[in-house]
Amino acid sequence: MIITNSSGTFQGSKVNGQVTEFLGIQYATANRFCEPVDIKKYESVVDATNYGPQSPQVPGFMEEILKTKDLPTSEDCLYLNIWAPTNPSKLLPVLFWIHGGAYTNGTAATSWYNGTNLVQLGDVVLVSANYRLGPFGFIGEDNFGTLDQISALRWVNRNIKSFGGDPDNVTIFGESAGGSSVVALTSSPLTKGLISKAWAMSPSLRQLRTRAEAEEGKQKFLNAAKCTSVDELKSLTTQQIIDATAQMFVDVENYISTFTPTRGGSALPEDVYSASAKSQIPLIIGTNRDENRLWSVINPPETVVDEFVAKEYLAKALPYRSTEAWNIYTRLRGHDARPSRIYSFLICLRSRPKPTNQFSRITIQNRVQRFKVVYQQLRTRQSPIEIVSSMQTDQGFRAPAWQLCENRSNAAAPTWMYWFTWPTPIFDGVLGCCHGLDLPFMFNNLDKPNVDLFTGKNPNRQQISDNFTSELLNFAKTSLVSWPKYEISDRATLRIDQEVEVLYDPESEIRELWSLQQ
Repeated sequence: MIITNSSGTFQGSKVNGQVTEFLGIQYATANRFCEPVDIKKYESVVDATNYGPQSPQVPGFMEEILKTKDLPTSEDCLYLNIWAPTNPSKLLPVLFWIHGGAYTNGTAATSWYNGTNLVQLGDVVLVSANYRLGPFGFIGEDNFGTLDQISALRWVNRNIKSFGGDPDNVTIFGESAGGSSVVALTSSPLTKGLISKAWAMSPSLRQLRTRAEAEEGKQKFLNAAKCTSVDELKSLTTQQIIDATAQMFVDVENYISTFTPTRGGSALPEDVYSASAKSQIPLIIGTNRDENRLWSVINPPETVVDEFVAKEYLAKALPYRSTEAWNIYTRLRGHDARPSRIYSFLICLRSRPKPTNQFSRITIQNRVQRFKVVYQQLRTRQSPIEIVSSMQTDQGFRAPAWQLCENRSNAAAPTWMYWFTWPTPIFDGVLGCCHGLDLPFMFNNLDKPNVDLFTGKNPNRQQISDNFTSELLNFAKTSLVSWPKYEISDRATLRIDQEVEVLYDPESEIRELWSLQQ
């Protein structure tokens, strides 16, 4: 399949009779620690039959699961991918996907993000893009990774019509770091005219850091790299920078905050929430019920062994209402820490290979033993480690989402909220509805490799996926969804599970706890 426009000629591949894919189209070039330069003209035919390289990175847990850690990497990584109907009869809505990975890992080449099923199901054009990660993308106040995303959107604006997409109807969507990227992009003055709608899945909004945090993170990284300036970093090899990045991740807090977009840095305003509201770009934002279970189960805190220590966690996060918080969380979220669930999880972990990611200092065997010791010391009911995980989920995901929605509601910016609550049955349910679980459901990609390792094989999954996907597709086409907008007066929230229902101010007691901490 060949597409030709004023920029050049692109050679793609037919996936089947209905969908054609164009993989690995370079949209920009960039020198290290420099802004991207848009590619506007291609001198030769672009071979768009294979994915482009991903940004250099320290692979994370999901990269192990999804087998992407061995894909080619290069600092020259600014490539995008397109899935489109083979013979569109009209210009179609464009879905622009931004992958997650804490701004430090991930790739658009992940099989779960393959756009074939969405395009085939919804008559849309889907685009995904790589952007620079870690120190290559986010060093100090320089948001090079965000500028990369905007460069890719400019490419779409110039070229997507030739692939059957409508450049005036582009919906950006993303998960985790991709979700907070979505919110950030709605606030940026550089995206005006490039996006029309936005959907943020589990956005890690607390990663949008201040300038002071950016400077602190830069200094920590310079120390790790044994350099005194960013200019000195330019002389290091790619591997030396990755090695310094890995050294940073020995401290888990650095993993969360060292390489992330800076509010007030390049392309972004100081107050992202207010600027997002002012843009009036329609936004859907959602979270998963048990986001932090992904981390608390895989890398359980060593210290949360009893109620006393768990209460200390809550006291730090909610200093004025910690006792009330404990009572609310144990009542709303507490449940049995059944031995069968623990045993099942331990057996599954023992069968897995040793990881080589940022947690590699702890072998699988050590993790298994730590998890076993933790749970052996827990009370027979209401697990402290799970209460802490719930608190961290709300602190890191739900509370910032509530704040953003309130800000936008006050500005009459079209905003909707949903809550994904379906718990995966794997490991006898220990993961709950954890971070990233919704990804294959959103893409209608339950048939992709290793999805059932995360979701199980319950046939009811497909109905959940169909419901979730239909909302995305309808939003892309009509700017509307099936449930009411989020207004402070009633806080309508769509709960997505085996049954779909509209809730009004769900778990209001928890929301009110966090509203006092804003």
